[in-house]
Amino acid sequence: MNGAAVGSTLLVGIVDSGGALGLPGVVAARSFAAGDDGGIRCTESGDDRLGHGSQIARLIKELGGDIGLLSAQVFAGTRTSSPAQVAAAINWLVDDGAALINISLGVRRADAGLRLACERAAAAGVILVASAPARGAPVFPAAYPQCIAVSGDARCAETEISWLGGANADFGAHPCAVPGDASASGASFAAARLSARVSRLLCQGMAANAVPVKLRAEARYHGPERRRA
Repeated sequence: MNGAAVGSTLLVGIVDSGGALGLPGVVAARSFAAGDDGGIRCTESGDDRLGHGSQIARLIKELGGDIGLLSAQVFAGTRTSSPAQVAAAINWLVDDGAALINISLGVRRADAGLRLACERAAAAGVILVASAPARGAPVFPAAYPQCIAVSGDARCAETEISWLGGANADFGAHPCAVPGDASASGASFAAARLSARVSRLLCQGMAANAVPVKLRAEARYHGPERRRA
């Protein structure tokens, strides 16, 4: 396990639309945006104008273990980000001590810099959890082997997970931010639920390399969800 923490508190990184320092549990927040020189600027995080990152943060904090949150903002007004922004966010989170990083987003094209950031995180013992579509074209970084790819699975109750073992996703989880409320649902919230579960395992002292095996053993369902046409 990555040993960094605030005191004895495990740190969980969130790559999303931000979450101000006033949000409970957030101990540091940065924004990553394209600069005029073509590089990525790291600045103080702005407001979470979309609210998505704050929803993800609250869900992980509520369902997770004794954790602190690191917020990396990679989009603001729209849900659009670049591989370079996501890579820079992952690198900052690794350097700042995250043991687990939740990435409830995906970009359509593979990118060498993003893959390198994932490889660097994995080499440091950091667990990467990324949202992925159950079907269709793969997204990144979920498609990289360093990530645990998660999709929404309607079979799963609030506390259940599934082992999908598919081309796009490894695991499934309950897809709603709030059970029974489909207004905020999808793979992004399923990934957050799995990240919360992983954080509890890490807080119990489980080694990072043992987590995927434990998750598979805890899966309520095995195989893809069979959806009616």
